Amino acid sequence: MNSSSLQCEIAATLRNTGTPECLAETIRIETLPTLKRRFHFRGLNLSISNLKTLLDTLNQEQGYKVNSISFSHNSIGDQGAILLANRLPKYVEEIGLVDCGISDVGGQAILDRLNELPHLDMLCIEQNNLSESLKLKYHKFAAFNPDLMIII
Repeated sequence: MNSSSLQCEIAATLRNTGTPECLAETIRIETLPTLKRRFHFRGLNLSISNLKTLLDTLNQEQGYKVNSISFSHNSIGDQGAILLANRLPKYVEEIGLVDCGISDVGGQAILDRLNELPHLDMLCIEQNNLSESLKLKYHKFAAFNPDLMIII
């Protein structure tokens, strides 16, 4: 799959959701001259099924590396966070999960995966339902990984 067919598949996935936000994003993606390596699916009212389909689409392209991915302001919850933790490509550099309805279950799944993401520079996971004890674990992880900015 080349970047233009990947662009079409992502647009089709978003179009199939039928939400006004996804339809607007579909139009934006379809008008890009070339597909970028940053995918910001913010505030699109994505379901877990939509999230899985997007991750399947992004992961099937072996030569195309996504640098930045954001699902911020989508209510993906713990189920989506766990799915994302299990499916994040190892080369991702930035992850946005702001205000996603994630609690300690999903937050721990993301934290457990961080050691497997050697290129990760930034994780934004604020405005979720994480306990102070889990936030402390994130702060400790960040202290031992000074090249990684964690916004919690």
